[in-house]
Amino acid sequence: MSVIPVNDDTSFAAEVANTKKPVVLVFLSDNKASGRESEVLKQLTDADDSRFKVLSRNFIEGGTVEKAFDVRSAPTALLLQIDTIVGLSSLDALKSKINSVFKLEPPV
Repeated sequence: MSVIPVNDDTSFAAEVANTKKPVVLVFLSDNKASGRESEVLKQLTDADDSRFKVLSRNFIEGGTVEKAFDVRSAPTALLLQIDTIVGLSSLDALKSKINSVFKLEPPV
């Protein structure tokens, strides 16, 4: 599995509408915290966990998707329509939150 970039409204809508899996959407920018978050996302997707889909979007202040989810800064991760996490700190924290919110069993 890899992080799927959705930097325009059309690709965002298509990726979210065409999946039955839970979606983790992460807004990133060019700041240091987003750089660390990108590394966490890479580690998460390297695990090839197909139970959920991971999307990334370049944060655009005032962007359509950002407004829809009231995202005001990056990095911000959304577990769509379920939870919001601002400023994640580690791979374990993100995995734990995803498993908890989506009630997923650890992969075998």
